[in-house]
Amino acid sequence: MWLDDRFGPAGTTIFGTRVGSIGVLDPSGIRIGSAPTSSSFNAPAVAGLNGQYLVVWVGGPQGSYDSTDIVGARLRADGTVLDTNAFLISTVVPSDPVIIWSSPVPIIYGTPLAGAQLNARASVPGTFFYTPSDGTVLDAGGHTLTVRFSPEDQVRYNIVDAEVELHVAPAPLTIQADSKTKLAGAPNPPLTASYFGFVAGDTPSVLDAPVTLTTPATTDSPPGLYPIILRWPLTANASWRCGKMRAARRRRSTVRLATSTFTARD
Repeated sequence: MWLDDRFGPAGTTIFGTRVGSIGVLDPSGIRIGSAPTSSSFNAPAVAGLNGQYLVVWVGGPQGSYDSTDIVGARLRADGTVLDTNAFLISTVVPSDPVIIWSSPVPIIYGTPLAGAQLNARASVPGTFFYTPSDGTVLDAGGHTLTVRFSPEDQVRYNIVDAEVELHVAPAPLTIQADSKTKLAGAPNPPLTASYFGFVAGDTPSVLDAPVTLTTPATTDSPPGLYPIILRWPLTANASWRCGKMRAARRRRSTVRLATSTFTARD
């Protein structure tokens, strides 16, 4: 049994032949029925019992059956086709392909999604569509990654969805108060801080609240060592630590502010 396009690709025909002790008995083939295409999906199969044979295939004559209908025709051992019009046997019911996708290991904020996270596999050929897509940078916290799989053969297989969970850990961010020096009796200089560890193009503007810097030193404070106090509400995308640095004592007419102390000398 075989699919034959001798009448053109729009008229794919199912042919068969008998083989005896002297060889092929039907050199031109026996026309059994019609199929919608000559693809392997429509290839016929045959079973026999007590001198009769049943040929079955997917997709009968166009206009009579759907492309997913399973049809058949009976033949005698002498090659006589008993059913010149194929009859309906059943219908192909598409099944769900198997998607294999394990939850990825946690990543740190600033890491874009890539193949290490978007790596689902399927039991049949097809295309994956991920949400969020490749290259996305997710905020810290828990996230659900989803994928829609579109199989190449959508006659036998359904479009299916899958999902996994991904945890994004906060990125470490260090905020360090800058050292300052002023003359005794002079106003305090503006207090500033430096930031180390911003990722994904972030700047201090993304923080939940700005850093505040204060010191007990005043214009009238005598030379000495004074603390700089840094306060900052933690943002969702960063963990933090406050660096400390102690300034060396300078000449008696100056005072020095440092990340953790304020220094001056008599």
